[in-house]
Amino acid sequence: MGSRRQSALGKSIRSALFRDPNDFNRTTTGHIQVLFSIYYIELLRYADILFQRLRNNVWQIDENEYLECFSAADRVKSMGDLGFSGSTFFSTSNSKFLIKSLPRHFEHSFFRRDLLQPYYVHMCTKPDPLLVWITDYVFAPYVTIGSLL
Repeated sequence: MGSRRQSALGKSIRSALFRDPNDFNRTTTGHIQVLFSIYYIELLRYADILFQRLRNNVWQIDENEYLECFSAADRVKSMGDLGFSGSTFFSTSNSKFLIKSLPRHFEHSFFRRDLLQPYYVHMCTKPDPLLVWITDYVFAPYVTIGSLL
């Protein structure tokens, strides 16, 4: 993945974290507008209330401090393509949070469909889990040519 695409993905991640997913309406016009986008990917938060509960109530992460880590343009830095999965990793500039892309449909659909609810219950009931803290989940509501490349 080129640096221009990584930069655009970082911008899309930041944008998703500051946008209210309830204000988004999926439309045919919106689909057509983003379909041919190569570098920009529209992202939205998935299960934003669930993840906010984990951050605030379970892990005691201050919401303002969390969002501050992502607010400035240089706050999300690409760590490159790591591993065999094709995922791209990003880090906040203070290295407090790590962001992993799930480029394959089966990975993100498995997470949403099969893993999210058991993960949430486990994290709420186990005081010292060995699992990584997933603090947010963003997804692309539209398919774009850029997301297929």
